[in-house]
Amino acid sequence: DEPYDQRFSKLLSPNAKNLAIRASGPEIPSSCTYTMVGETDVYDVIVIEYYLMASSAMLKLTKRLKERFPDATFFFITIWAPYQFVNKKTGDSMREVFFSGETPETLKNQKWSNLLKKLKDYSNDDFEFHDASPYSRAVIDEAVNITNGFIIRPHLEPDRIIDVYSRAWSYIMAIDTIHWSKTGHKWVKDEIVKTLRKNKVEKKANPTVNPWTEKDSCLNFYETGDLAGMRYDSTLELNQFRPGKWALEMPQGSQENAWIEVTNPMDVPGALFVNFMVVGPKKHQYPKALLDLNGASHVVVDPFVGVSPHGGYFHITRQYFIGMAPPGNSTIHVKVMEEAEYPFRIAGIMVTPMGKEELDKVIRNQDMVDNLSKNGGVLETK
Repeated sequence: DEPYDQRFSKLLSPNAKNLAIRASGPEIPSSCTYTMVGETDVYDVIVIEYYLMASSAMLKLTKRLKERFPDATFFFITIWAPYQFVNKKTGDSMREVFFSGETPETLKNQKWSNLLKKLKDYSNDDFEFHDASPYSRAVIDEAVNITNGFIIRPHLEPDRIIDVYSRAWSYIMAIDTIHWSKTGHKWVKDEIVKTLRKNKVEKKANPTVNPWTEKDSCLNFYETGDLAGMRYDSTLELNQFRPGKWALEMPQGSQENAWIEVTNPMDVPGALFVNFMVVGPKKHQYPKALLDLNGASHVVVDPFVGVSPHGGYFHITRQYFIGMAPPGNSTIHVKVMEEAEYPFRIAGIMVTPMGKEELDKVIRNQDMVDNLSKNGGVLETK
């Protein structure tokens, strides 16, 4: 990751606020928009970057922000990354070609010039471009329509894949082929400024800020380790398991039934989600756990996802619906069901307003991912 002051948000304005959460999709900010944005902040430009994980949650996030800030200008960033260019014969992505023979340690000191040498035996005709799924593209298009916003993306020339993209990536993308490089952050900033000027978007002196129509209550300690005001069982241990990544861990071998207290500040029941660490798409490293809400909802979760957004290993957070929390205090009980390489890790807890239709959609998507994971990426039909 680039230093904070070199990211495109800070290049746009020293007053910019970066609310991105690493290793996650739009589910957390869509559920925690009120908690994250608050009552006092006002935004005139809002940038959303969830091309890889576009889902219905992104639409909820977009609608909540548009309702709050109707005068804001919205940008949606999409990228063309090496894993989207697939070898026609082998089915391997260009990312797999770049990373062949590499390890996390060698990549730390690797240079793009060395990765590009691995393409010397390939031609433009060997690869074809695979866009995001039609569903993801439809979500982004709908978000643009909701906000009357703009899409920022590099120009696409699918017939010149190696000639254009392999060299362009060495400038705008970090060596992991997923994040922006220093030059890439500047490119994003320049494209946003260019679009604002081209469309003659002027900053309003007194932009409209509407009252929040929905509030939420979220404990997001994944990037901060801040558990201020949170009550939980002493069995659980707060641990920074990687630099800048925190979680409440259930110690290995523990047979205890640990508890966490959560509060629903609304006067109606709210959907309660637990955010925990998962890995995939091949190796199981976390134990299954039984999560219980007030003794009424019992959910067994498996911190493994058998489908990768980019085809390779990932270690991210997953938001999972546990049950409906009544107004006031509720208790979550956690029990680990097996031994594993890593301890069960909780990265956040959310109580958010959610209607039946939206909740049904969330549960269907949750079940679909579980189904795919259990069946090796093949969707089981009945």
